[in-house]
Amino acid sequence: MSPEKDQDYFCEGMAEEIINTLAHIEDFKVIARTSAFAFKDKQTDIREIGRVLNVETLLEGSIRKDGNKLRITAQLIKVADGSHLWSERYDRDMKDVFAIQDEIAMAIAENLKIKLLGKSKALITKQHSGDLEAYNLYLKGTYWWQMVTKEGYAKASGYFEQALSRDPSYTLAYCGLAASNIMGTTFGDVSPYEAYPKAIEYANKALIIDDTIAEVYWILGVVNTFYYWNWNEAELNFIKAIRINPNSSLIHIFYSFLLTFTGRNEKAIAEAKRAQELDPLSGFIITYTGLILQWAGQIERAIEELQMILAMYPNYFLAHYHLGLAYRLKAMYKEAAVEYRKAADLSNGSPFAIACLVINYYRIGEKDQADKLLEGIKKRSVTEYVPATSFYLIYASLGKEDLALEYLQRACNEHDTMLPWIRSNAQLIPEGSKYMALINGRGL
Repeated sequence: MSPEKDQDYFCEGMAEEIINTLAHIEDFKVIARTSAFAFKDKQTDIREIGRVLNVETLLEGSIRKDGNKLRITAQLIKVADGSHLWSERYDRDMKDVFAIQDEIAMAIAENLKIKLLGKSKALITKQHSGDLEAYNLYLKGTYWWQMVTKEGYAKASGYFEQALSRDPSYTLAYCGLAASNIMGTTFGDVSPYEAYPKAIEYANKALIIDDTIAEVYWILGVVNTFYYWNWNEAELNFIKAIRINPNSSLIHIFYSFLLTFTGRNEKAIAEAKRAQELDPLSGFIITYTGLILQWAGQIERAIEELQMILAMYPNYFLAHYHLGLAYRLKAMYKEAAVEYRKAADLSNGSPFAIACLVINYYRIGEKDQADKLLEGIKKRSVTEYVPATSFYLIYASLGKEDLALEYLQRACNEHDTMLPWIRSNAQLIPEGSKYMALINGRGL
């Protein structure tokens, strides 16, 4: 409600800070930002919101920021009958923003009759930076990180670095930098051997400053899963992260990846479904729930999940990509090609989507198209990072074993982020094959 209409990042950031604070309370279900924000600026009946999110209570509010002055309203509403459990208006200076967040979180806990133990109370009143400008920059970084684009990760990193230049002890900004690097190699064009060492450095700096941050252990879990391939240590990291913040959908979904890689499919599905309960409208969470189902052999269920998310977000490239993979695993190559084409277009040419499209074009007899696309990503690999697993999959599907082994070796050397996924699917790397022998020999 600010005069300049330029405070989205601040409003969303403050709401997310409150969400994250409440999420640390044990046995208290709090819906994640992606799903909660789906109703922002919409005149949706509160009972419908409650039904879709499967919650009993809603926190609704607004922020008006004019210079250093803040007006924040907040009200707690009972879904069943629309009655107000609590409401408050805060007219304060910007310097009071942390105190206001604490007051709102404490008021919610008190009005919902939540028993706060010492640990929960300490987490609710925890401030991660006393520097308002650093906090502002951190919110901007978080806003861009959640765009899930390579441009977004680059902008996010810039803001997190600026926040740390003002407050070198800002643990969450270190976590943001680490996460931006990790996601930048997963969905961007940064190589793992460039991204992961940086992520490790930032996580270790955060850990030295404060070892009670769930995000640090999530980052270490991801690093140990995808870079070091130390799955025992990764599991300890994820369990610790969940213990600190049991309501993080992101931690639950990444833990489900590890469970998939270690062959515990039922538990992996349970973790993915838990993530979905906490963030029921998240394209990212539902898409990867579909992938977990695929790897467990439940391809029909996976297709249902992916089609559901595409009904909500028709231009979500990740869902198109993974739906293409589901069709491919069912030998529905024409349908797979359609989805991969959409994924490649919507992602501005994701190399992995293009590689999968190449495979399917060869399968359906579109050799000229496949050759052209293959030459294109070969040229791109000279000047930008293209995952070696992309070429492995193409050459393995064509029966060119020597080339496939060469690229698989390179993928192992680079600690290609896609390797654990490929290794754990017998259709992509058959048991007893030379490919599996190579990967096992490298300790994955």
